Amino acid sequence: MDQKALVDQKALMDRRDVWRREVAMSISLLPFALVSAPLFPGAFLGWIVFVIGVATHMSCAYEWRYCDYMRVADTTTNVFLCVLVNVITTWQPQSIILTILASLAWVLNSPRKQFEYGNCVRSWVSRTFTATSVEERKQARSAIVHIVCVQWTLCVVLLGFQHGL
Repeated sequence: MDQKALVDQKALMDRRDVWRREVAMSISLLPFALVSAPLFPGAFLGWIVFVIGVATHMSCAYEWRYCDYMRVADTTTNVFLCVLVNVITTWQPQSIILTILASLAWVLNSPRKQFEYGNCVRSWVSRTFTATSVEERKQARSAIVHIVCVQWTLCVVLLGFQHGL
């Protein structure tokens, strides 16, 4: 097999891997819908997380040209909702502890080592828009860690906020 065929085959495998990861992360957002209306009247924040998250992960699965902007909007929305929930919830200290643990998991599961650039660590937004390879653009080293330690942990925080666990 020649060099170009090997490169094309690797690129195809990378695209398939990205598609599987992003679809898995989209499906795993279902608990956010389940802790919201109509099952729980008045609870709507889960739908916001669900809709924006699925739109983001699916746009990345199909490599939509604006998927990087979707990632920034999704992350910004999630950070805002985490702060809002932790400020107004009565379910403390569990809420803040779980949010901190989920945030640490998100940071530690990022695709690059946080200090590989020494004193020149680029910001998350900069990395998102300037990454040249699929490996660099990938927003989580492990989809399983992202699903269990970030998404589902924050879903428990939302459940505790909305339903006073």
